[in-house]
Amino acid sequence: TDQATMTIDSAYSTFLFDNRPKKMRWSKKLCKMFKINMDHLPRIIKSTDCAGLLTNKAAKDLGLVPGIKVFGGGSDASLIGVGAGATAINDTHVYCGTSGWVNTVIDHRLVDTKAMIAGVSGADEKTLNYFAEMETAGKCLEWARNHLARDEIVLYLHAHREYKTYEDKQTALFKYLNEKVKDVPPGAGGVLFTPWLHGNRCPFEDPKAAGMFFGITLETGKTELIRALLEGVYYHIRWMLECHEKKLKIKDTIRFVGGGAISPISCQMLADITGKKVETISKPQNVGATGAAAIVGVGLGLIKDVPSIKKYIPILHTYVPDAKKHELFEPYYLVFKNLHDSNKKNFKEIQDKSAAERLRKRETKMQGLKFFLFSCSAGVIQLICTTLFGLIPGMPVSGSYLIGLVASVIWNFTFNRKFTFKDASNVPKAMALAFLFYVFFAPASVTLSAYFTNGDVLSLFRLPSYLGILGTKDLPMGAEIPLGPTLVTTFICMFFNLTLEFPWQKFVVFRKKNNKK
Repeated sequence: TDQATMTIDSAYSTFLFDNRPKKMRWSKKLCKMFKINMDHLPRIIKSTDCAGLLTNKAAKDLGLVPGIKVFGGGSDASLIGVGAGATAINDTHVYCGTSGWVNTVIDHRLVDTKAMIAGVSGADEKTLNYFAEMETAGKCLEWARNHLARDEIVLYLHAHREYKTYEDKQTALFKYLNEKVKDVPPGAGGVLFTPWLHGNRCPFEDPKAAGMFFGITLETGKTELIRALLEGVYYHIRWMLECHEKKLKIKDTIRFVGGGAISPISCQMLADITGKKVETISKPQNVGATGAAAIVGVGLGLIKDVPSIKKYIPILHTYVPDAKKHELFEPYYLVFKNLHDSNKKNFKEIQDKSAAERLRKRETKMQGLKFFLFSCSAGVIQLICTTLFGLIPGMPVSGSYLIGLVASVIWNFTFNRKFTFKDASNVPKAMALAFLFYVFFAPASVTLSAYFTNGDVLSLFRLPSYLGILGTKDLPMGAEIPLGPTLVTTFICMFFNLTLEFPWQKFVVFRKKNNKK
């Protein structure tokens, strides 16, 4: 449309929007606080508003006709609720896709800071969505497909090659996993799974929470693990539902959408664990697109308003909870809710150590790279000094080499201390420790230099001296040394210097002061 616009629900997520009923605009106070130029912000429209007409360029790129009306739409969470048909006040829908959530439509502002749930703006500007989210839901089953049941999946795909599209194949795979666990009794043989593979948001916020299987025994097999994984996702959804019920009157029937709602086994499991009737719709995995189309219908005047969309989303199946199975799930659910608090410190300990180890490895690699680059610059200085002083008549190679070495050490230590190891404390002590390295290295390298240039070692290559590169065997003692042996000797000593000095400075000179200014 060549016009910058943003819907109310998307603007709300910027934390610069004032969604109070009589405001519904960018907040001057928040923009001032964050130093945002309000002239740079897009025009805010309703989800059902026409944002403009499709431009010629956009139409050409998309293969459409210019002039088509473009509507605001909304975020995935907003449109999924609409596509689920959960549009009336107190309607609740559960979504199980990559992530998962429980969303109830409300008509007043509401926040639960303890459970990390809040009423957020949605596709209908007259209502709010009381929104509780978990980071990984269907993603857990994807993890099981990729890591727990890969062999079985390969065999299944080999036997079933009739799936023509990617979506058909993925849908069949997840149905297959569900079918494999349908005969496992509630409780998965005493195994519980925490679906926190990427931390968690609600009803507790903990980025360091992690997934785990709890209660594995010798009798536990893959089917029990996969069953436990599914149950863990729905235990968590029940937990979020109960948090809703502390603030709201939740209906006995909920809508279930997303890829998780494709399988009847999953739908019945959700009903049995939550104790709620579960309704599903056709193509629940495409519910967001359904919601977008319905919003356009309202914008075009084909549908009265957003709440009326519910009449156009028919129920496909209804799953009634099994009271006996619900009772069997109860003790496992109670233990599940305790697993985070029982392991919170353990999660933090493991994640901190893991993060620290990753950071340490990255720092070591960066230090090595920085040290190498600065050492190369020091090597250039050493090479220049050694070569220039080596041209002085009567100057022994060992003398010119020693001068170049001292110059490079001063340069190298000064910059590597500041940029590689980021330590500026107790310089005299650091210099003394660095000096100890050269107490041994300098005499050894000078002796090596003299030994090489006298030809005792280089003669092994059996090259004539007139090449001026390696051979000096035919030169008398005390004669002027050609540039070639000097370069070779310098490069050899520089190599040993670079190889040995980095660990000496890292683990001896600076030790625990690495990267601490």
